Amino acid sequence: MFKKYFLFTAIFLATCSSVEDVPLPITSTSEKAVEFFNKAVYHVEQGEWNEGKNNFQSALRIDPNFVMANLWGWSEDPIQNRKLTETAISNKDKASDAERLRVEMMMAGREGDQATRLKLAEELVEKYPNSSESYEVLADMYREQYKLDDAIANYDKALKINPDNFRVHAQIAQLHVVTGQNILLPKERQSKDIAIKHAEEMIRIRPKAPFAHQIRANIERADSNFEEAIKLYQNLVDVCNETGSTAKGTALLISGHNLMFSGRFDDAMRTYDEAISIANTPQTAFNYNRFKVHAHLFDNKYYEALDLLDEMLKNVGESSASKEAVINNTANIYWNKIMIQAHNQQKKEAFESLDQWKKYRKTNLDAVNKEDFQQRRVDGYNAGNYATEAWINVLFGEYERASSLLDKHYEIAKNWKNVAALDGYSGLYGMVYVMQGNPEKALDYFGDRITPSNNIYYSYFKALALKAIGRADEANGIFEYIANFNFLGWEPGLTRNLSINELKS
Repeated sequence: MFKKYFLFTAIFLATCSSVEDVPLPITSTSEKAVEFFNKAVYHVEQGEWNEGKNNFQSALRIDPNFVMANLWGWSEDPIQNRKLTETAISNKDKASDAERLRVEMMMAGREGDQATRLKLAEELVEKYPNSSESYEVLADMYREQYKLDDAIANYDKALKINPDNFRVHAQIAQLHVVTGQNILLPKERQSKDIAIKHAEEMIRIRPKAPFAHQIRANIERADSNFEEAIKLYQNLVDVCNETGSTAKGTALLISGHNLMFSGRFDDAMRTYDEAISIANTPQTAFNYNRFKVHAHLFDNKYYEALDLLDEMLKNVGESSASKEAVINNTANIYWNKIMIQAHNQQKKEAFESLDQWKKYRKTNLDAVNKEDFQQRRVDGYNAGNYATEAWINVLFGEYERASSLLDKHYEIAKNWKNVAALDGYSGLYGMVYVMQGNPEKALDYFGDRITPSNNIYYSYFKALALKAIGRADEANGIFEYIANFNFLGWEPGLTRNLSINELKS
């Protein structure tokens, strides 16, 4: 028989609030399972992913049908992840309304149906108006639709109920300052001071939480205050050493990012290697190596990046938790090779990597759909293939072929209920017209959706179009954003130095 319990973190975080924060109910057959679940959530919020995963697994060993543990939990095995999701779905009507709504939000998200996600979040607030978590969830839904005023209003409501809501402080901080490719407020509304205020609130609430110190250090890195960031990242590492946190690997990794952007490339590489050496799982080490690949791009070392990918390919079996993870990781390696080879104008190699990528994606699709066929996955597979092949053709000047592929992509993506569903289509068509010398037409495609805060890669080409029609100030604003984007990823890796060169020209 299921029993209703309450989320510990909500109770814990409400201790300084003048208004009682009523936690959202969770349902399980075991109080001990709930205890493990609460520990898992706490660790995830701290940025301690390994501890979180282990506690979710402990909860599920006791109560395999525990809805929230299945919803929040994850595995390095993609097949197991699918099973967790399906178990949450099959048991949602046996749980509380709060849990049912959260599961249905996830289901709508899988279909790209943001409008339904928002409607369900609004229902959650209606049913649980005295829970800070309800307003937090609603704010998150507004944020993903870029309705940022509504997001902030609901984050504020959450904090009025519970000023010590750790997650909300993190979300507000990251609306004001770049901490990766996160959704940001318009530039004129961003405030470093507000970001610092909320990061310091996180540290006050949980002085030993790695994620709190990470956000605080990221704020300085985003502002190119690399020396100050070095001190703050060291403080993060020290916190991890003091508590024995497995977040130390992440702490070293992002410390390496800061060193790289400060111009200390060799020191960065040594720090990446240290992070890899203490990675708590082979998959984590694999993920850290991907960052090394992208770091090479920032240093214009394309062949070194490709060499590292080849090394990762040789060892992919040892760095994966299951045969399905091997397939996923191999596909990821080939996608990175496509991107680098295409930008390095290695046409033969890029198309060979494309064939391999498509092969492994198809194998993964078949594995995932083996027991539970879903057209959504097939559509996503086909749309991704069309967009990626179109992208390669654009880079090699095969515009007619690219257009044909993009039109096929559009026929699928137009049906997705997601504000970003057509960003790839618009961005790639914009690239076509930039390269064909028609910047006005390019800008029609880029429109208002393509901005540096939601897509750095296409924004670079948008800036080229703006520059071509004489809107130099707008173009330089985008180039400056990309040139000063001090966070790792393939998009800035390919466009940062190009943007720096545009600013010099």
